Amino acid sequence: MKIIKQFNLHPINYMPVREQFLHPHAEAYHTLQIATMVDQDQIKLAWRRQCALYHPDKLVKASSEKQAWAKEKLHQINQAYELLRQSKSSS
Repeated sequence: MKIIKQFNLHPINYMPVREQFLHPHAEAYHTLQIATMVDQDQIKLAWRRQCALYHPDKLVKASSEKQAWAKEKLHQINQAYELLRQSKSSS
């Protein structure tokens, strides 16, 4: 509660900030743009959605720089999905 008052945060805005700093896989959840309290099906759905959005084959007419960026982004998305998939299946 001290933090909420000190930084003038509304409790609804405080929880996502708290989760980002306290969850061990916060970056992976952020990459897939999902909350930390989702199940395996929602993780897979978010992964598919992000893959469809950033897949380099969708950017055929884009410059080579954008295609390289999309390839790197897709790699990050796949890594995040694998990390979350393994952590959820082991727990």
